[in-house]
Amino acid sequence: MRRLHPSWLMVVLCGLVLAVMAIRLYSFGVFLVPLTAEFNWGRGALSGANAVGVPVSAITAILAGRLSDRFGPRLLVTIFGVVTTAGFILLSQVESLWQVYLTLGLLMPIGLACCFFPVMSTIPRWFAEKQAMAIGITLTGMAIGGVVWPPLVQWLIDSGGWRQAFLVLAVITAVTAIPIAQFLRHSPERVGLRPFGRGVVAARDGEPAPVSRSLSLREAARTRHFWLWMPILFSIFFVYSVVLVHITAYAIDQGIPTLLAASTLSIIAGISIFGRLTAGPLSDRLGGVRKVVSGCLVLVTVALLFLLTGAGGWFFYAFAATFGLAFGVIAVLETAVPAELFGTRSLGTIMGTLALFPMAGGALGQTLAGVVYDATGSYQIPFLVCTALTVLAVILGLPLMRSALPVARPRQGFAGVTTPGTRHH
Repeated sequence: MRRLHPSWLMVVLCGLVLAVMAIRLYSFGVFLVPLTAEFNWGRGALSGANAVGVPVSAITAILAGRLSDRFGPRLLVTIFGVVTTAGFILLSQVESLWQVYLTLGLLMPIGLACCFFPVMSTIPRWFAEKQAMAIGITLTGMAIGGVVWPPLVQWLIDSGGWRQAFLVLAVITAVTAIPIAQFLRHSPERVGLRPFGRGVVAARDGEPAPVSRSLSLREAARTRHFWLWMPILFSIFFVYSVVLVHITAYAIDQGIPTLLAASTLSIIAGISIFGRLTAGPLSDRLGGVRKVVSGCLVLVTVALLFLLTGAGGWFFYAFAATFGLAFGVIAVLETAVPAELFGTRSLGTIMGTLALFPMAGGALGQTLAGVVYDATGSYQIPFLVCTALTVLAVILGLPLMRSALPVARPRQGFAGVTTPGTRHH
């Protein structure tokens, strides 16, 4: 019987970590209604708690990416476990809105940045082939968490109140994320192994070796790809945050029972599993991850049209299924695109730097949707803005999809000799 390559064990461990991280991502929208009802806060004011954390997230993401490139994910994911546990405990005790802002805007962003970027920049290092497939399987952990946590959190709230629910989430985070983190490693080379597929995949005649596309942050920032991908990320996460935070409240507004409304996020996450698992094969079949991203952005636009044209019923569930499928694929390729464009040498640093735009998009999206709802009593305008942004992302994706991959410039020695590991072009 053939022995399973250790790279796949790393995929399982990272997937479990992301499943725990999904508690934070998928539970906030479920808490939105009970918290605003008890304290008489506006949805815009409460949603804005995440927005104030963007500068903290941006700085932490860049630092976490650099530390991950150098040391690996173990320490950083441990920090995520400790910080997120403390955050849930503090949220269980809040009495004022400023306390929510302090916790969600300062503490929790540190934890999230110390988890996602170190984990997702680690997986490509463990695979010389089947990178997109490995990323997809890893991100399936987050999708499974998205299926499980919203109805569980709603049940906890209905059973014992939102304060007890936060405490239970703190315990779950502490007993899972922190122990798992101790088994994570930077790369196979540092433990005397080879990446999966190394020695099997070779460059074709006339093609540059993979290292030739392994760019530093400075080299990546000089390419048009870097600046095209940034606004696409902004648009994607603007839309994602509006749905993630407000879709449960929107469903309740449409008369859907609370538990079933919370399950909307589970439907999105559940359908996304199929997208995550098929992203790799789709990319291989269609000739690259960038083409698949562009197609999925079109699918997101179609999903948003279901929300704009229907006030409930099958329109609502058609949206959830279509949106979940498209974003399942996009979630995988969010990591695979930078890996394809810039290589893995400085992937953590590059992803951490790029993170400023999706974080800004996510913060602005959920806050704007809440403010507009408070002013108009409707989500129609936010959904229109989301649709416009996905159309913009599709347009920007066309030149990104068609342009050739950037290539690192050879580094020259004192005598003008190319240093080892590079080649002339």
